[in-house]
Amino acid sequence: MREAGFGGSGISEGGGFAGSTVTAGDSGMPSSGGGPAGACAIYASPTGAGSACSAGSPCSLEGARDRARVLSPTMTSDLTICLAGGTYALTRTFELTESADVHDSGKGGFDIVYRALDGDAPIISGGRVVADFKQIGQGAKIWKSHVGAGVHARQLFVNGQRAVRARGETDPAGFEIASHGFTAPDAGLSALGNPSAVEVVGFRAWQSVRCPVESIQNVSVRLADPCWTHSLGGLDRVKWLENAYEFLDEPGEFYLDEAQGDLFYIPRAQEDLATATVVLPLLEGLVHGEGMADRPLQHLVFRGITFTHGTWLRPSSNEGYPIIQAGFMDAGLVSDEAANNALKTPSSVSFSDAAWLRFERNSFLQLGAGGLNIEHGSHSNIVEGNVFQDISSTGITIGSVDDFAAPEARVMRDNRVANNYVNHTGAEYFDSVGIFVGYTQKTILDHNYILDVPYSGISLGWGWDIYPSTVAKDNSITNNRIEEFMSTLWDGGGIYTLGPQPGSLVAGNYLRNSQHDQGLYPDEGSRYFTLEGNVVDNIAVNWLFMWTRSVEDNQVRNNFTNMAAMRNDGTNNTLTNNLVVAEQNWPEAAKRIIDSAGLEPAFRDIVRKGLPQ
Repeated sequence: MREAGFGGSGISEGGGFAGSTVTAGDSGMPSSGGGPAGACAIYASPTGAGSACSAGSPCSLEGARDRARVLSPTMTSDLTICLAGGTYALTRTFELTESADVHDSGKGGFDIVYRALDGDAPIISGGRVVADFKQIGQGAKIWKSHVGAGVHARQLFVNGQRAVRARGETDPAGFEIASHGFTAPDAGLSALGNPSAVEVVGFRAWQSVRCPVESIQNVSVRLADPCWTHSLGGLDRVKWLENAYEFLDEPGEFYLDEAQGDLFYIPRAQEDLATATVVLPLLEGLVHGEGMADRPLQHLVFRGITFTHGTWLRPSSNEGYPIIQAGFMDAGLVSDEAANNALKTPSSVSFSDAAWLRFERNSFLQLGAGGLNIEHGSHSNIVEGNVFQDISSTGITIGSVDDFAAPEARVMRDNRVANNYVNHTGAEYFDSVGIFVGYTQKTILDHNYILDVPYSGISLGWGWDIYPSTVAKDNSITNNRIEEFMSTLWDGGGIYTLGPQPGSLVAGNYLRNSQHDQGLYPDEGSRYFTLEGNVVDNIAVNWLFMWTRSVEDNQVRNNFTNMAAMRNDGTNNTLTNNLVVAEQNWPEAAKRIIDSAGLEPAFRDIVRKGLPQ
């Protein structure tokens, strides 16, 4: 039976993609699912049904969760749910809850463990396979599949490689900003068959804005509200126009006609659509967990699981993507309110009011939103040894920007993010970062490897210089390796901070190769940091950038760099014993920092070259 809404479509029956090219080997995960774990008490499989949840008669993913609800009240040890290999093709978000009526937490201090069955590679997916492509016309390079009217998607993956939404020329000449959009250089755009599907993409320093078109009349390109109003100042020129059939002209580009239900694609040279695995991400939110302020969702472990093919559809609406900074959007408020009530780009896996969670050796791949988000009063969680790769927005988000004055019981605290491989995030929303941390206490970012990001590698804090104090303090960014950052936008850095952070430390990090901008960047309001023992290598502008008086009372000492350019226009900052060396002639102390930064030896197996296949 075909899924509702896909009758007669090119999307495979059952919604799965058993031929998927996302595997344990592709993600860099060991095939055992990430090390030893307890014996299986509950079994799930992609085709499981019923409530037995045994090895011989496994249940579904939701069935396994429901069985755990029955068994957990009498836990005397960890309760392990083993996921057989294959694709768990979700049609709705997998929900985990701790409330007055529903209890998904581990009990008695013991954990409920969701892990890969030994030797298997479970994949939790929000995507659907597309098949039955037909070439349009004899010798034509465009192929088409009917996926069903009303299918909404923004991404496409072919054999694990991200396709490009059909787009026009980069930096097109002749567009002038107008009262409610732009004036085009000629009337050519007025001939587009579906102008209201088109988006205008614009870059401005640290911002990457997307606004949908409302109408095109002659040379007038009118953009939709509220996106246009919220984007004023951030969308002042056209980087490119996107999402029209008429723009479809390069291999690897696609266009989805949502009204007619037709997907168009131009294959790359090596792609055969008769055998390729083509996936449309359709589901917003793969996993969502939520507790209560006085009763967190707690003691859950996720190990050896791949989360893939989630999407996010808000930018396709008239709200668009009116960015403020680092994946946070303008909510239509003003001044201080706008800064601290910004809308967060969602993540495909998200938890709030959660405690003592562990994410170990999972993969977050090919996602159309962010990767993992932990927020709102969550504490004592560990994210270690995971892969975050080919993600449209931020890889890992800890905390938010609306809790600058949270009561003590609601402060984000004691969360640890370590030994994760974060590669090619910001694939669609270029202003997002590798790892973002909001208003938190005692967050530890340690020994992560961040590679190939269009904006900042790590961003810590919020609020600029609005408040003399917030709840944020005692955070640490240590021993991370951040390479190939600031490849697209400007006004960011390898490690970027905002606002006062008493007792916070940036130490032992290796920052290497930026195309634009800064290495260490304490921005407005950054106070009470110690920046010590970092190595800053081959940065485009300044190794250290403290450009304004509100950056004050920071200690910058014992750092190494091979470039002299820096700026200190702050107040009462102390710079001592920072060494500028010639080229790569690092002293032994710097070499030790470089060698130690990034993944520790036990986790270096998770790195793979290139993007997932």
